Amino acid sequence: MHVTMDSETRLAPMPPADPVANPFTARPAVSVITPFLDAADFLEEAISSVQSQTLSTWELLLIDDGSTDGSSALARDYAARFPAQIRYFEHAGHGNFGKSVSRNLGVAHSRGTYLTFLDADDVLLPHK
Repeated sequence: MHVTMDSETRLAPMPPADPVANPFTARPAVSVITPFLDAADFLEEAISSVQSQTLSTWELLLIDDGSTDGSSALARDYAARFPAQIRYFEHAGHGNFGKSVSRNLGVAHSRGTYLTFLDADDVLLPHK
């Protein structure tokens, strides 16, 4: 999934989670928001650390802050291969708006009950 958000975009509220639904189609327990800018050397390890979590009901939102290296293609590739749990977003015009605006874009699109932030050059331990 590839989404570009501009100042005119409005979001609808999320429906309540169905506790007995399939964990990959139900509302995730945790939204992991990872903004990145030119993080090709680190991003894959950060993504893999999220995929290694013992909790399976997570979503990963990869927020591209205008990268010019291979990290945009890497993030889009993961989102295409794992669309049920990994989503890719970028700013209008592939702009660079900074980490705070990028995190807010992730929060606006998150579906999880809980939020956590993961920098692109960091990892989550498996039981986080």
